[in-house]
Amino acid sequence: MTDIKEKKSIKTTVLGIIFIFLVFAIPGGLMTGAGVQMLVSRMTIEAWPRVPGAVLSLKMERGSEDSYCLSYVYTYEVDGNKLTNNVFSPSGDYCYGDEEMASHYFLKEGAAVTVYYNPENPAESYLFNDDFPTPYFIIPMGVGLLAIGIGVAISIFRKR
Repeated sequence: MTDIKEKKSIKTTVLGIIFIFLVFAIPGGLMTGAGVQMLVSRMTIEAWPRVPGAVLSLKMERGSEDSYCLSYVYTYEVDGNKLTNNVFSPSGDYCYGDEEMASHYFLKEGAAVTVYYNPENPAESYLFNDDFPTPYFIIPMGVGLLAIGIGVAISIFRKR
């Protein structure tokens, strides 16, 4: 009878550890990895040369039921070549929770902008939003979830 209880206890412990990893550790690891990737991308782009540019056209579209996305077409010049692009950031267009917030960030046609361009491929460029701190939130949250997952799993294992 004791063997059956011990086997059930082991099974419960293993299932508990698996559950904790699925709920905390794996999402935490994925968030940390995504945050580090975003931070590296951001640092790479911030090291690119910057040139002045201008907004040619823009539009605000409803992204989903509760978001509004801004799209820009802009022009800039590198080594005498006029280039046009429509990519706001490496993650694409920015979306905001409501129309009022989106319109706050809405640039007017002809607005002066700073364009970051890849020196190895000047056609690759971004209108980069310097004040968007996503990686600085995602990394600590991911590390926290990872630590909780590992800590609870160790705690469950030690109680056993």
